[in-house]
Amino acid sequence: MANAYGGFKSEYTIAPTIKVANLLEVNNIGLPDLKPFKKSKVTEFHGWGNRVNRNFFSNE
Repeated sequence: MANAYGGFKSEYTIAPTIKVANLLEVNNIGLPDLKPFKKSKVTEFHGWGNRVNRNFFSNE
């Protein structure tokens, strides 16, 4: 799962991502809203995004 944070090799990250989504579904937990993450660019600060205030990610 560490590869999910360090790269874009979907053959390593897709299976754990699907596993988490399935666990959420089995436990009647909805998927999180991903819209806030669209604001953070993977091209910034080595893929981590630039440091911003947490209000930056709040939904409009």
